[in-house]
Amino acid sequence: MVRLDSLTNTIGNRNLLIYGYADYLGNEPANEVLANGRAENVRKYLMDKKISDKQILICAGIGEVNRTNRNGKEGYPKDRRVSIFIKRDRKIAPTITSIHPVSGMQKLTPAKSSLPVIPKTLPTKISVPSRFDELTELKPNQVLRIENIHFQPGRHFVTKESEPILNELFETLKNNENLVIRIEGHVCCMQGDGDALDQDTQLFELSQNRAKYICLYLITKGIKKERLSFAGFGKSHPIVAVELSEDDAKQNRRVEIRVLRN
Repeated sequence: MVRLDSLTNTIGNRNLLIYGYADYLGNEPANEVLANGRAENVRKYLMDKKISDKQILICAGIGEVNRTNRNGKEGYPKDRRVSIFIKRDRKIAPTITSIHPVSGMQKLTPAKSSLPVIPKTLPTKISVPSRFDELTELKPNQVLRIENIHFQPGRHFVTKESEPILNELFETLKNNENLVIRIEGHVCCMQGDGDALDQDTQLFELSQNRAKYICLYLITKGIKKERLSFAGFGKSHPIVAVELSEDDAKQNRRVEIRVLRN
């Protein structure tokens, strides 16, 4: 935030271009949403600091930074970033194109610029297909699994990077007012079919609280509570019966959306 605050003090009336990026963790649609969300968060922060929205010519997510080394499970943190460019106006020297035959006055016209022409109206976002579009095509009692939504370890709060995914779900619900869903939480890495310990409540209800958190998040954004419900199933509905690897655990540690009415 120190760099952003410094920028707001020195930018003056110059224009900005804001680009968000993501690392190689997750799939392409998820990374595009994350990148857009990061760029949008920076735009909102700058506007809160009295930067005019007209000064922000572009605010867009580029998506995943392409890297050959993609083996690390922690990803590449430096690629989870936002880049800000300052557009500087360059003075273009005039060129003599003609001389008036009587007065001898020189007619001056500006030389052509090698800079690309920026249209007056630019998109502030790159629209991408929503992973939740499929919800509108599901029949009652059919389920869509949410990929790449991450919670803080042992807690029912999502990570900051996962909030754009919840916002994407919100947009789908907002645009489809007949859609009624139930959020269902599942956990991994346990013996038996019970639930895991929630460090915040100190109760064995982690899967339920995670599903409940998503419901409350959507209600806070404006979705009617009558359209939402939640349930936690602990480890009673595993996809992989015996977890032998982290990939097995990831499949069981999930959130699903069940369509109740469409």
